Amino acid sequence: MRKAIVYGNGESRIGHYVYGEFPNDEYVTWGCNAIYRDIDVMNLVSVDYGMQLEIYDSGYAHAHKCWFGDWNIIPAYFDGDENILVDKLIKENKIKFQINKNILTKINKKL
Repeated sequence: MRKAIVYGNGESRIGHYVYGEFPNDEYVTWGCNAIYRDIDVMNLVSVDYGMQLEIYDSGYAHAHKCWFGDWNIIPAYFDGDENILVDKLIKENKIKFQINKNILTKINKKL
């Protein structure tokens, strides 16, 4: 079983880094938020939206394993003017409106 080195958050962690050849078979490293600015950890955890964006924009998330809370990359179909989800909702609402309009028309004809 591998040992874990979990770095705390904030200034108390400064100067307490264990340097070595990571990753290796003996240790797995964990850190949170801005620790990526100081050292590379094997697992970076962040639940703060602003910090998640900073980590992602820095490129760190592309080269390292990151654990983000509530993170969703916007799918490619959101590019441009066409939005599949909104288009689908509009279409569904138009169908519902047409059905309701047809029902009201039939009721009015009976009156």
